[in-house]
Amino acid sequence: MTVTPLAQQVYGFVLSAVGGLVLGTAFDLYRTIVGVGRRRWWVAVADVFMWMIGAGLFFFLLLWGHWGEVRLYLFLGLACGLGLYYRFMTEEVRAFWEGMLELILHLLQTLGYLVTFPFIFLYRAGRQALRWIYLTGGRGMRWVYRRLWTPSCKAIGRWRARLVRLTGRFKRFLGLKSAGARRWLGQRTGGTWQRLIGRLQALLRRPPGPPPAA
Repeated sequence: MTVTPLAQQVYGFVLSAVGGLVLGTAFDLYRTIVGVGRRRWWVAVADVFMWMIGAGLFFFLLLWGHWGEVRLYLFLGLACGLGLYYRFMTEEVRAFWEGMLELILHLLQTLGYLVTFPFIFLYRAGRQALRWIYLTGGRGMRWVYRRLWTPSCKAIGRWRARLVRLTGRFKRFLGLKSAGARRWLGQRTGGTWQRLIGRLQALLRRPPGPPPAA
């Protein structure tokens, strides 16, 4: 069966229209993905992939239906396919892509939760254990402070006060005795002891400095 030029042109036109539908579907997928990631590098990468898909689809149609020959009706078929797609199919296909993308993101989120759940559980359990130890240790320290440390400090304070009183009494006793001994020695030695003590005190009160020049 021979193919007439008219049938070949109709076949090429229909094939180009189907290519327009596929290109519109890919463009809706591109818009959905770009709507999720709004960063510049992500948009640039998506643009490159979109142009590569469009160019590859166009050259595939040329090679398959027309052996690489460029005809005007190819562009007309491509434009008709895109027009029909955006007139009747874009909303449904866009909703389909959004649902699929949401499902994929949900699966990835669930997978990430399953992977990280043991580590999160161990972290929370360790934090609760440390908090319990801190609170329990704080209560224990308060109990020790009330029951042991405070009475011990009070007992030590009482013993220290007693020791200070005894030391003061002993110092006063020694002071009185030494004064009496000095008076007794002064009477016996004719004031020699008092003069010796006075010289020693003057020597100790003398400020340090270089010896006088000869």
